[in-house]
Amino acid sequence: EQTGGDLKISSRHIDEFPDAHGTLVCATFNKAHIDFTPLGDVISTVVTLIQGHPDRDFLFIHKSERGTVTLDTRELRSVLEEIPLDTFEVLSWIRENLTEQYESIKQI
Repeated sequence: EQTGGDLKISSRHIDEFPDAHGTLVCATFNKAHIDFTPLGDVISTVVTLIQGHPDRDFLFIHKSERGTVTLDTRELRSVLEEIPLDTFEVLSWIRENLTEQYESIKQI
């Protein structure tokens, strides 16, 4: 907020929303602000979250003026079926996919 950004967190409990529950974290940044701190290694952060919580659903969306990067673990599960998300091969694919998406919009 000090640099003109915003952070919003909202949750929907499973008892009230059995088919659409979870927590939404939405952060906006003003990259033009002089005190803006670089985001760091976003790809490694996303991969680490999935590796540490392979049974959780993650919908990652990073929008910028250059384009959008997305990853939905629900889609991955539907394709992979019984293969866990925290296997080396799947995590490597996730990292590669995110890297390709960021490179295509010139964000890394």
